[in-house]
Amino acid sequence: MSVSKTNSLWRSVRWPVFCLSCLWLTTAPVAGPATAQGAVEKDATSQAPVSLTDLGRFDEDGALPPQTDVVTPAAERQALPDNQTAADNLLSADTGAETPPDTVPASTTDASSGPQAGVTGRVGRRSISKIGLASIGLNQASSADSVINSLIWSDSDAEQALALLKATPARGSSAALSALTTAITVQTAVPPKNAGRLAEQLVMARLDWLARSGQSDKLSQIVRLLPLDEEWSDWKRWQIEYDLVRRADQAACVDAERFALQTLEPFWHKARVICALLDGQQGAASFAADILRASGEQDDNFFQLVDKLLGRSASLSLDLDNLSLLHLILMDAAHEQISMAAFENLSASMIQAASSFRYLAPDAALNTSYQMLDRGLQSSGETEQIWRALLSAPVPAEAALASLEDSRADGRSALRRDGLDSAFLWVGLVTRQGDDTDMLIGQALQREAVTGRIDLLLGLYASLIRQRLDITDAANLSDELASDYAAMLALAAPSQPLPAVLEPSAAKADDLRALLNADTASPWDADLLTRLDCWALLPVFEARGMVLPSRDWVAELAAQDAGTNPAASSFHRLSAPAMLALEQAAEAGRIGEVALIAARLLQPVTLGWVAPQDGARVILALQQVGLDQAAAELADELIRSYLLRHHFAPEGS
Repeated sequence: MSVSKTNSLWRSVRWPVFCLSCLWLTTAPVAGPATAQGAVEKDATSQAPVSLTDLGRFDEDGALPPQTDVVTPAAERQALPDNQTAADNLLSADTGAETPPDTVPASTTDASSGPQAGVTGRVGRRSISKIGLASIGLNQASSADSVINSLIWSDSDAEQALALLKATPARGSSAALSALTTAITVQTAVPPKNAGRLAEQLVMARLDWLARSGQSDKLSQIVRLLPLDEEWSDWKRWQIEYDLVRRADQAACVDAERFALQTLEPFWHKARVICALLDGQQGAASFAADILRASGEQDDNFFQLVDKLLGRSASLSLDLDNLSLLHLILMDAAHEQISMAAFENLSASMIQAASSFRYLAPDAALNTSYQMLDRGLQSSGETEQIWRALLSAPVPAEAALASLEDSRADGRSALRRDGLDSAFLWVGLVTRQGDDTDMLIGQALQREAVTGRIDLLLGLYASLIRQRLDITDAANLSDELASDYAAMLALAAPSQPLPAVLEPSAAKADDLRALLNADTASPWDADLLTRLDCWALLPVFEARGMVLPSRDWVAELAAQDAGTNPAASSFHRLSAPAMLALEQAAEAGRIGEVALIAARLLQPVTLGWVAPQDGARVILALQQVGLDQAAAELADELIRSYLLRHHFAPEGS
């Protein structure tokens, strides 16, 4: 019976009926996920993510909060950082109480105590203190720099740390700084000073940064550690959507069952319908969907997709302007192709998760993979596999090349955010067999240098060039194009030999390889800098550790032609106040602050346009606080980006 035909009595009782029906549904659990609820809840306590809630188990008044029955097997606990004692002391000082012992009383660890044998106490997620909440994070055993540990914020002020977290770009021109910012943001750490009243805001700022950066997987791991409080309810809802997208149906449906018991909000009951469908329980799904429809829910897209999955309807007429993530999950389950238009409302927080969708249209697949490449969530090789899987180009190479004609970065990295045209161009070139394909590739390299994306696409174009050399006669390449090909291959993989067909045009490429392969503890090669016209990079080389060679510079200057001067390039100078803040934080040893300020300085700028003397100061600041690996990677990026710009971008770009 439709809603329009109900009598007045039904209108007055439909919500009580809906409530009773929901109660019946929630007390008659879906067989698949619900029967595994105990196992899922057990697994949830032994997740890889860890927090310092055990270290900060005292509330703000110094009293031990009530323990819950949530326990973690000792064998499954993650090891805390080596500086555990220092972390304990700092947390104890902040809470005004002694750090409680890490183990439970002996009576609970006795061999005869049944299931509780060998367990340690763990604070329930409803009793986390503010200090414990602010310390939540992931234990990163494989951090490149050992200084990224639980003490990265111990010398910082909470208000300043919060302001830096909010202002740090979520993406930009440096993969090294993106990785560093991610590591700093997710790290389990002693909170900054005076963090008590700002604990929730600090956690929110970290979650927001991870969401903006598209780090779906790490974001999910931290969200699972949040307390079950109302202020985190939106993130718990996000977690359900993430699990359904990732097809972790068991975990999602256990949570959907629990929340459906507590609220009549349609989202949770829609999630329960989806769980029943995914578990093959069409009867339960049909009944629950009919009740939801009768309650007055007006989500036509949802009901159309449910009807199709139930076999009630074969056709769809979806409103693409109002597609939610739940709709995309149902579309994927119904084997309906998800177009680029359907992705318009997709949150950045789901970029990484969205790669799990199996029925993406070519443009949606290209855009998703580009976004993941740009955010450091996917390698060039993985991106190439996805792009090569397309049998035909969505857009001809000539049209894609024309779309880049007016795209100029002007030293800014903003154009990297939307690189679908670049993806179209690369696919158009890799699937093209015409005689003028190499000429178009040469033009593409110049256009991408101007857009500021060429360093991001370096590995992809190197692979494309090697493919072209296998199928084309190198003798047909102009000297300029052969030199461009050799330079790209040298910059992409300086340790690999160049193809023999490029040897006649390999002089500059050989110099590039020599420059990039030079020992960082050796003197820099003045003749090499002259031939490559990259004296401007000298501050970066010196920041890397290279030293001045022993030469008679006065004699060389006297013998030099008075008109000989290095080519001048326009550079983007970094903010002087921000540089001073960076160096002040480095001098004080505040690791977290240095990482975030460095990202704030460099991420908005295309690295090839950064003034080398400023780039060198950032490298030195990172080294000063022990972030040596990040500093070395950043130096390599600055050098490569400068050389790419200098070789491929037209003068004045």
